[in-house]
Amino acid sequence: MRKLKAMVVDDEILAITHLKRLVSWERLGFEIAGEATSPARGLDMVKSLNPDLVFVDIKMPSMDGLTFIRKAMEEGAAARFVVLTAYKEFDYAQQSLRLDVQDYWVKHELSSESLAQELAKIRETILKEKRARRKMRHAILNGFLLGQPPSDEDVRTLLDDLRFFGRRYFAVLVDTDDPFPVMGERSFVSELPEPLLAEEEEILPGWHAVDALPLGGRQQAVLLVTRGAVSRLQMNGQQFEAARLLKERYGNMCKPSTVSAAFSAEMPDIRALGETVEQLRRLLRHRIFAGTNRIFPHDAARSHPSEEKARLAADQIRKRIQAIDFRV
Repeated sequence: MRKLKAMVVDDEILAITHLKRLVSWERLGFEIAGEATSPARGLDMVKSLNPDLVFVDIKMPSMDGLTFIRKAMEEGAAARFVVLTAYKEFDYAQQSLRLDVQDYWVKHELSSESLAQELAKIRETILKEKRARRKMRHAILNGFLLGQPPSDEDVRTLLDDLRFFGRRYFAVLVDTDDPFPVMGERSFVSELPEPLLAEEEEILPGWHAVDALPLGGRQQAVLLVTRGAVSRLQMNGQQFEAARLLKERYGNMCKPSTVSAAFSAEMPDIRALGETVEQLRRLLRHRIFAGTNRIFPHDAARSHPSEEKARLAADQIRKRIQAIDFRV
């Protein structure tokens, strides 16, 4: 069972401890990924942990729970929120409903049984929402690759979804290596591998592989999103490591064939995905000169022959192969 990430924000440490001990969170499909007694610290943790569910106390000294939820939502949190209170207050309950809060719980009314039941309902709601978001995201991203630009409204919906992961976009392309790629045959892999990703995944701290998009042949394009603000050198190092991890995973799926990968520079806009992936496809054609089972950074083409030379070399190899008399 895939565990959903939960966190608790309450200025009373005893209240946090009590909530954690009421049920076996892991058995119910959750993990307590973080806890904070300070709302400011809690907001930082929401950004860094990307939780699926957040429990927040309604009354805290520096910031009330509803303000906390508003700020978290403004910063792109896609989590579900449950408000905790020591007593029923109709005013707060009404405001919670207006914020589309998942639920409003009175702490002393919670029992192990009631909490387990509520968590089961919340888990199903979250998983259903995730499936709907993945379906929407996949359709729009595929549109970019197929030359079918989505509407402005769809793009806004996509950007709103992606901001949860960050606002910096990159692409990685993986492809199986064939002994004679110019022949147009895929001899090592008899069946099309499954998609690299069943769901979005944080493959490196702060780096999310958001979707894997199957292309022609055995190629798959992966959209990477991050919010990190680091130097260009650090960025290139992190991109290379992300590409290496994806290459390794795809290689395990496609054994005994080897796999090569290429990664892009930062995209100026998510609408550039189609053009970016096409550049990576051209880049991988340089395997004919540089060799296979490699990772190609976005600037690798500068050190390899031009696209025209690569095409001419491929034509020459094809002609020589066709001229071989295999009956000898």
